Amino acid sequence: MTIKSSPPAPQPCRLPAFGKQVAEVRRQGLMPAYVILRLDRWPPRDRPGVVAAPQVVCPPDAEPAELDLQFLSGLDVQICYWPTASAPERLRAITRQALQNNPRRLWVLNVERGRWRLVKSVERGIEVAV
Repeated sequence: MTIKSSPPAPQPCRLPAFGKQVAEVRRQGLMPAYVILRLDRWPPRDRPGVVAAPQVVCPPDAEPAELDLQFLSGLDVQICYWPTASAPERLRAITRQALQNNPRRLWVLNVERGRWRLVKSVERGIEVAV
């Protein structure tokens, strides 16, 4: 008798671009005030050498569900996205992946419109359906 099973769900295995540095800081017991997670956009080349928060990137060729975002656990996280560059499904996917790693707070910033939306707060937990 054989038992058929469905294939295992993909396990996150790849750190996002620049995620290795943040993960290393966390392993050292340090904690940034917050982390910026950029969806489908790289930081500008002319950005200052010192920035207020570390920035990691989910590049356009990465599947959000395959990214290892464990280093976001317990941190405040801002997801920056550009609607002209990212489909709504990708924004939902990266938001779900971030939530699975239990950030302290999570908000999403539509950079093109300058509007943000709180997804998870300390006081009330998850604020919106994703």
